[in-house]
Amino acid sequence: MWRVLGRYNWIVLGIYGFLTDRICKYVVLKGGTYIINEGVSFGVSLGKNTDYIVVVAMFLLLWATLGEKRYLWLSFFGALGNVLDRWLYGGVVDYIKIGNFPWFNVADFLIVLGLCLWAMKQIGLLPE
Repeated sequence: MWRVLGRYNWIVLGIYGFLTDRICKYVVLKGGTYIINEGVSFGVSLGKNTDYIVVVAMFLLLWATLGEKRYLWLSFFGALGNVLDRWLYGGVVDYIKIGNFPWFNVADFLIVLGLCLWAMKQIGLLPE
């Protein structure tokens, strides 16, 4: 699977994830169950400029990383979705709740998945 998904396919996958997240947010805002998370992860607050810093950091990480960076596109589009929420709603729309785990959304999943895959590639846990 890793070889099949080339660099541009990871970008397309990130865009699909971004669009899926936007559609889910649209649906829950029309009548579903959700929360507006004004913090960062787990409700932690890091200030108003955090969103911009996260997007800029993800963008710089994409271009500064030598070698394998395709997985970071998932994180980039996830971060972009959450920043868009903050601009539109004053916080991130979280709509997935599983047990005692904090609320999250598809964009959060993309961020974590992209960073985990990138880290696994850096330490040699993913095949070429």
